[in-house]
Amino acid sequence: MTSIAQRLQTLGIELPAARKPAFSYSAVVIDDGLAWISGQLPWLDDSTELIHKGRLGEQVTIVEAK
Repeated sequence: MTSIAQRLQTLGIELPAARKPAFSYSAVVIDDGLAWISGQLPWLDDSTELIHKGRLGEQVTIVEAK
């Protein structure tokens, strides 16, 4: 069995490096088996521009959000 990183490489998928948090917070906190996620936004490459802006179902479609 291969690792996730090896499988992604085989498929030709390269993930961008994780961004540093803009403020002092943890990106993920696990509490009682539940992951609370904060500050994960659809950034466009290394820029400060978001890929999609808006509320799901109003300005952003479900297809765009996927």
